[in-house]
Amino acid sequence: KSFFKSDKTRVITGFVLMLIALFLLSACISFIGTHEADDSFFGTRIFDIDASQQIANHLGKWGMYFSFVLLKNWFGLATFGYLFLLILYAIKLITGKSLLPLIKTTGIILFVSIWVILVLATILPAEYDWCSGMLALQTVEKIENGIGSIGNILVLLFYALIFVAVCFGGNIFKAKETESIEEEVEEDGDGEDEAHKHGLRDEGAFSPRFNHLYKPRLYAGHDVGNH
Repeated sequence: KSFFKSDKTRVITGFVLMLIALFLLSACISFIGTHEADDSFFGTRIFDIDASQQIANHLGKWGMYFSFVLLKNWFGLATFGYLFLLILYAIKLITGKSLLPLIKTTGIILFVSIWVILVLATILPAEYDWCSGMLALQTVEKIENGIGSIGNILVLLFYALIFVAVCFGGNIFKAKETESIEEEVEEDGDGEDEAHKHGLRDEGAFSPRFNHLYKPRLYAGHDVGNH
């Protein structure tokens, strides 16, 4: 096996991703309670922060830096969804097994996270800008500048409808189709039962057990006709 395809490399890569994900997750969780104390460092280059300066984030200046980048600058609360995906992929590399279907889970988290941060950017005041991230705020600003606030709301509703249609539309149609098939089967079954009942009556009337009841009459009529 080549280096990149070996099990050892795969496991090592998985552990590295897991450590990165856990570090960033811890830094982002710490950010929620410490970002106000560290807000004075926002926009400052990491190497310009002096070691003597007090950092509130529990993961130090690197934890503060990456949490500010991920939450405040980029993705907002969607960061937690992306870190969850990173953990899932790390587990897949380490164990060779998936806790969840990776492709489907990735699509759902990406779709939902984008919608959530756009909604948060629309409804939350400026002091909670870290919840949506600057990317979502800039996106909403551009949408509202183009089509207004009502247009932005319509875009969000349309986005949500697309998500529902993509994720659940097929299941809804399948459920309706299954119900119609079951109804048809029940109707066919009722018709077969009725036909079976009538068939049993007809068959019973001419069953060999009852032939002696009918044959004399037939013969009697035949004899009378002959006579």
